[in-house]
Amino acid sequence: MNGIQKVGGSIPPGSTKVDLIMSRIFILPFLFTSLFLCSCGSFVFSSNVDPRNFKEHFRSILVEEYSNEDMVSFPSYEILGLVEGVDCQVNELYPVPKEGTARRHMLEKASDIGATGVTSVKCVRVESTEACIAEYTCYAQAVKVNDQK
Repeated sequence: MNGIQKVGGSIPPGSTKVDLIMSRIFILPFLFTSLFLCSCGSFVFSSNVDPRNFKEHFRSILVEEYSNEDMVSFPSYEILGLVEGVDCQVNELYPVPKEGTARRHMLEKASDIGATGVTSVKCVRVESTEACIAEYTCYAQAVKVNDQK
């Protein structure tokens, strides 16, 4: 007999059961790593994030809030009109309205009409309107500053 016959394989002469187990412990990670690396070669990453949408998604960042003092210091600007943003809680299942969300919606609308900034920002919280059980509304004058400092 070459080695000791065991169920599941034989142990070569001069080896112990521990040697056999250790050799399998080192081989298994190598096999899994090889399999993993081979499968990654043809991996294609696909995402619903489109770089062209970043400007659309972050358009409120492009609009600044100017104080009255800022407006006096600009050499020229054009008033584009009034913009508003609303955050509405339709019923108890909807989240509580936030001023920040209404303000962001207002800045997005200002960006949509080509404004570089807004001035005279006012935000109010209204309880119980026809459409909302609570809401925040923000209003501002949209402006386009021609010559920024």
